[in-house]
Amino acid sequence: FQAEILFNVPPESFDIKPKVQSSFIRLIPRSTSLISINENIKFSNLIDQSFANKRKGIKNNLKKFNIDFEQLNINPLARAEELSMEEFISIFRAISI
Repeated sequence: FQAEILFNVPPESFDIKPKVQSSFIRLIPRSTSLISINENIKFSNLIDQSFANKRKGIKNNLKKFNIDFEQLNINPLARAEELSMEEFISIFRAISI
């Protein structure tokens, strides 16, 4: 999907105020998938491992793959939530070779 933030929803809009900022989003299905159906499980596993230790950088979470983050132009100290879908796909492609 392509995601688009339409507007933010303040905590006061909820009966129990959340401690996070909420947003109303639109999800539009892509005409072609960025990951093939055959790769879906492996890609999901990569995403799961990337978020396994939220406070660690992406390099630490994925250290078993020996990824050259400089070559991929990705900050190795960035946390998983800071990476774009395209960056995750480039990591996936680098370890799938």
